[in-house]
Order: sequence, then structure tokens, then C-alpha cells
Amino acid sequence: YNTAYNYDFVLEICEEVVKYCKQNIWGYSVLRLLSAINRTAYKYSAVLHSEYGLSFVEINEILRNMPDTLRHRFTRENAEKLLRGMQPVEVGMSDRKK
Repeated sequence: YNTAYNYDFVLEICEEVVKYCKQNIWGYSVLRLLSAINRTAYKYSAVLHSEYGLSFVEINEILRNMPDTLRHRFTRENAEKLLRGMQPVEVGMSDRKK
């Protein structure tokens, strides 16, 4: 009902649980959840966590504020620019490979 949820507290707890339990005890990964609730490609969550060491809270913040035009198409270049807070590169019709 037009409610904005703040997941930060729950994500902080999940971060602590993951430190001690390497197996996925919930049956669903937190990284997949973050991608789903923010409507982004899963690869963003996976790369930001595994390669850049970002916490679940940090990943959620980046994904929540990501431009809509980039949500479903992961590129490393866009991920790096999002991390730097720069305007991501958008692929125009003339830039796409045929």
C-alpha cells in the first residue's frame, strides 16, 4: 500500500549469518533477493559482492538508485561507473552490434 521498506537492518543481520554459515540456509540467496526487489540483473549483485566486497546494504543502495535503463543489462563498465557514482554509459540503438 505505497509503503517503502527499509531492509538495511535485516540485510545487516543476513551479512552476519553469511559470515558463519557458508551454505545457503534460507533456500534463496540474499543476492538474488536484492536483484529481485530492485528489479535488476542478478549479475550486478553477484559482482558487487564477490569482486568488490560490498555489503548487502551497500549493494541494495546502489541497485535501488540505479537508472532504469541499466537495470536488466549488466556490463562491468557500468558496474564500475555506478561504484564511482558516475553517469553509466547507455547503449543507444546506433551503438548496438548488428
